[in-house]
Amino acid sequence: MGVLEKYKFKKITFGMRKGCDFRATEVNIHKTTASFKLNNGTLFKLSLLGTHNIYNVLAAIAVCSIFDIDMYNVRSALESFKPLNMRMKFTEINGMTI
Repeated sequence: MGVLEKYKFKKITFGMRKGCDFRATEVNIHKTTASFKLNNGTLFKLSLLGTHNIYNVLAAIAVCSIFDIDMYNVRSALESFKPLNMRMKFTEINGMTI
């Protein structure tokens, strides 16, 4: 018997594929922001870059659901998040964006 079989737990899935408990649809990645719609219809607008951060946010949403944290509060907290100084910042040098 494996370790997972010893414990009873509810499996929660997240991602961008059909069948996930927490699924991001209508994903839009822009230069300085990202947005997506959760499969329950909630729209998230984030100050984060990259698809990997959509997955991070989905994981956070899944954990919050375990603790019955209200989705409005989850969305509000995630949308107000700002990256640390000098993280995910764009700078233009000699016409190039870094």
